[in-house]
Amino acid sequence: MPSKFVIEGVKELQRVAGNYSRGRAMINGLLEKACKKFAVSARSTAINKYMSKSHRGERKNDSDILRVQSGQLRSRVYSDVESDGTGFLIGLGVDNIPYAAIHEYGGVILRKTKSGAKSVTIRERSYLRRAIKDTIDPLTEDITAVILGAGRAGFERGEF
Repeated sequence: MPSKFVIEGVKELQRVAGNYSRGRAMINGLLEKACKKFAVSARSTAINKYMSKSHRGERKNDSDILRVQSGQLRSRVYSDVESDGTGFLIGLGVDNIPYAAIHEYGGVILRKTKSGAKSVTIRERSYLRRAIKDTIDPLTEDITAVILGAGRAGFERGEF
């Protein structure tokens, strides 16, 4: 299940730009660029910081970093940005890997044994949510810069 964020307030920023269509397009472009930069950064952080590249010879991983075995999970982490004209939807998730959620959130699974099955607790090793937390500040700063810039432009034109 991907984590999604909605960036609201695009209409208000467009209003600040007035009827000047180029101004609205510029604000949308800047916001979309900030959202895409965040999405790429969060994906990269999830893969490179919270999923180890190699633990050859180790039998147990006591760290909170997810140990990579096949590389399938790492290769299926995706990010995307969608816009509907009124806001942006930023997605960060894993495509079609059934065990992705158990690593992100932790939980209990049934493991097959020679004598049947036993419950095994998988502890949480969040890679997506921690990556979002690590990379959200620059997105906030970029959006603030767009808002302040649009506001300054409005004051300079005497629209406020």
